[in-house]
Amino acid sequence: MESLRIRFAGACRSTLLCILALSLCGCGSPRFAGESVSDPVLRRDALRHVEVLHQCRQLRQVSPEILGFQLDSPDSLAFARERWQVSGCGRRSSYLLDFHKAADSGVDFRVSAE
Repeated sequence: MESLRIRFAGACRSTLLCILALSLCGCGSPRFAGESVSDPVLRRDALRHVEVLHQCRQLRQVSPEILGFQLDSPDSLAFARERWQVSGCGRRSSYLLDFHKAADSGVDFRVSAE
């Protein structure tokens, strides 16, 4: 009976630690609903800048919309402009994101409030 109590107490402690960790990390990523030229890594980096401008680290939803783009070649993006409508912390705002080819063959971006 004693070993059952110890296992149960350990399981409860693990569950509580998981719940605490999830609550401290901002409860995950916001929901993306729309089209974007960004891959998940670029999206995460751009999202950090949007959070700063929106003054909210707990965005609930991001609705990206591609406004225009230009290709260098069929598989190489030269430039793209998107509008991201975001909601979080009781506010909704729009931001313009400009993505452009970087000198190191990566992608740079700029975020501005609309």
